[in-house]
Parts: sequence; C-alpha cells; structure tokens
Amino acid sequence: FLLLLGTFTGDRAEALVITMRIAGIDEYDVDSDWDEFDDVDDDDWYAYAVETAADEGIVEGYSDGDFKPGNPITRAEVAAISVRTYDEYYAD
Repeated sequence: FLLLLGTFTGDRAEALVITMRIAGIDEYDVDSDWDEFDDVDDDDWYAYAVETAADEGIVEGYSDGDFKPGNPITRAEVAAISVRTYDEYYAD
C-alpha cells in the first residue's frame, strides 16, 4: 500500500521486487543469455525479477534500452506494474 500512497522512497528495482513478492511470485524464469535491458546484469540482485517481469509484459524499459533500476518509481509506474501483475497472474 505504501507504493500506491506515494510514501515509498525506493527505486524501480526495489518496487518491482516488492510487488512480485507481494503477488507471491518468487520463482523466476531465468535465461542466462537474457539481455533485454542494457543496464541490468545477470549478477544484479534484482535481475531475475526484472527478467521475469519483462518476459511477462509486466515492466517495460525506456526507449534507450535501459530499465533504469535506480530511478525513483512514479505512482503511474507502480499502478501499471500492479495492474499488469494482477492481469498476468490472477485475472481470469
């Protein structure tokens, strides 16, 4: 709820991992050759969550090919991630 109320002060990577965990998604599809975002490396602590979310259409990067994991997350991004997560995993 803190994410939607605007009191969350984390970044895009933290918000995505939190959202995935709240949704019960803790097993990630991993492909060692995955390289969708130029600024997400396989050894980053959030890489598997970003990879899974991108593959499922939950997150999108920027036009320059980056995910920008360290950027502050906006309410609009939180809303989009939340709705896409629900649609992908829970909507019938």
